[in-house]
Amino acid sequence: MGNFKNSKFVSNYQFLFHKCYMFLPLIIMYELILGGGGRLFHFGFFSPRMFLFILAIFISIIFYFKKNKVAIDVLIYNFTLLTYLSCSIIIGFLNGNALTDIFVDVKPLAYLFLLNYIYITPYIENNILKVIKISSLILGGCYFLILIVMRFDLIPFNTIYLLNKTGEFYFRGQSGFVYKGFLYLLLGTILFLFEKENKNKKKDILIFCFLFVCLYFTYARGYIITFFVIVLFKWMLDSNIKSKIALLTSILILPVLIYFYMSSFTDRGNSDSFRLNDLTILYHHFSNLVNLVVGSGFGSYIGNRQQVEYSLLDILFKSGFIGLFFWISLYLYIFISYFKFKNEFSLMLLLLTTATYVQSSFNPYINNPIGMFIIMVSLSYFIRLQVNDKRMHCPL
Repeated sequence: MGNFKNSKFVSNYQFLFHKCYMFLPLIIMYELILGGGGRLFHFGFFSPRMFLFILAIFISIIFYFKKNKVAIDVLIYNFTLLTYLSCSIIIGFLNGNALTDIFVDVKPLAYLFLLNYIYITPYIENNILKVIKISSLILGGCYFLILIVMRFDLIPFNTIYLLNKTGEFYFRGQSGFVYKGFLYLLLGTILFLFEKENKNKKKDILIFCFLFVCLYFTYARGYIITFFVIVLFKWMLDSNIKSKIALLTSILILPVLIYFYMSSFTDRGNSDSFRLNDLTILYHHFSNLVNLVVGSGFGSYIGNRQQVEYSLLDILFKSGFIGLFFWISLYLYIFISYFKFKNEFSLMLLLLTTATYVQSSFNPYINNPIGMFIIMVSLSYFIRLQVNDKRMHCPL
């Protein structure tokens, strides 16, 4: 009788574990891709994203204790990440930065530890492109509907503008707005244009056109420029002659088109002046080589703000070459691994990762969970390929 109860308990445990294995990664993916910066729904200090992160980390710790095995590449990643974070925390303390300000900088970067969960959950890698495509349609559809509502005054603009209080939206008057999660609107646009898995290419092209129109009407220069940079990057990677001709032609024509596109923006608010002011401050700041090597530490301010709009410059400002090495090494690992494991899926991940890094030249994405997620999924996938490759070629 006791054995029967035990077997029933084990069976129920396995059933619950399977359900958790299936639904938790889906919830994590959709919450992160559609949830922007994670502040749309939160309860005081706590947010659903924080709860999901803690749950995922807890599961990965149990997994590693149970299996007692960690891929060497994941170990190196964790060690490098801890070194990077520890150095910048110590430098911040030494520079007298407030503990609360240091915590503000460390909090989003802690999301990088999610790689451990992503790596033990191949379900995320297997479904990430599908989830991004579905999510980009949801983002594009919602944005299109809100644009119609705003343009035709179907709902008072003051009511819609209440969204601005969440800190997730940036309105350009009544002409449009940018949502932090629109990075995945951009990534979805790239997927619908380039992914070849779907045989119904005409449908994909129609969806691509719709998403591109939505991107255009965000009036965010960074998204459009990043999109065209990825098109050029894709043609550069292609070996066929048509792509090379298209690449050469675009290099000649594109700068003119981008110039006219950018000059069409008249209402930029304080965005450009903030960026120029940041560059001026950083130019003088980096004249001290110590600042360039180790940075000013977490919790540092540039003017009266705690973040530089350009991700890599923000990283260089706070963590110096130590932080820059960490982030560039992640991209180089993905980029080099692609040429070793060329396939359609790895190409899509490389394009999405590259787009995230390029877009981070305009908005802080790679040092935010929104951008970190796609980088970690790509990294996990290529680490898995490297591990399997070593197993295949190891001596018997």
